[in-house]
Amino acid sequence: MIFALALMVLVTMNACAKHLVQYLPLPQVAWWRYAIQMLMVLAFIPYLRRTGFSIREHWQLQLMRGLSLLGIVWFVYHGLKNFPLADTAMIIGTTPFLVALMAWLILKEKVALRNWVVIIIGFSGTALVMRPGTGLFNPASLFVFVAAICFAIQQINSRQLAPLANPWHTVVYTIIVGFIPLSLMVPFSWTMPAPQVWPVLILNGVLSGVADVLLVLAFLRAAASDLAPIQYLQVFYAVVVGYFWFGDVPDAIAVIGAAIIVISGLILLCGGRRADS
Repeated sequence: MIFALALMVLVTMNACAKHLVQYLPLPQVAWWRYAIQMLMVLAFIPYLRRTGFSIREHWQLQLMRGLSLLGIVWFVYHGLKNFPLADTAMIIGTTPFLVALMAWLILKEKVALRNWVVIIIGFSGTALVMRPGTGLFNPASLFVFVAAICFAIQQINSRQLAPLANPWHTVVYTIIVGFIPLSLMVPFSWTMPAPQVWPVLILNGVLSGVADVLLVLAFLRAAASDLAPIQYLQVFYAVVVGYFWFGDVPDAIAVIGAAIIVISGLILLCGGRRADS
């Protein structure tokens, strides 16, 4: 339930970002997201002091996780500017396949032949959504796919950090890593937000903080393998939000691609759970 709520918050947050990048420079939209989160971190200062938070705590993995989230934000925002919200969620749905590939490359985990077949089929669904080499191809979809790669890297880093670091320390570290480079960048593209933009701008930042807290709570209460299949709920929620907010309706080919991604992902995840049992 907590994870499903987190996914709804994430999709709503992306809808806010899609709205905002039409009015403000992308670095500024990303900076406001992190700046509002930094204000929320102030409430955690007594807890961080009590638990011994240190910037040197597993800094290599923490830095990589923070940069991967920054990559997700940066490339998703680039994609959302000219790409439908629902199609964005469909491409992000390839993350389980990318995680399996990276676990094989980085963590040296074995991947069964059956899973390789499922991964290939899953990526064929992604090709239907993106449609490279056709007149319907949208270059913005490439930004979203890079964001999915960053999301997979973040999940691999989260696996590595889980037994080593306090999860709340990881959340704060991730916010700091993104806030610093964006703060250096934003003065060069600063635009004063119009009055009607402020509510969505603030909502985007608050939702990002809420999403991080909900994700931490969800992964503290359940195993990642149990939560992963729920991830595909965001595709259907993104279709609803995209329709009512932006009037986007996925075409038949994109729906078929999404179905292939979801079914292949569930087969891959269920196969992994049987292997672990």
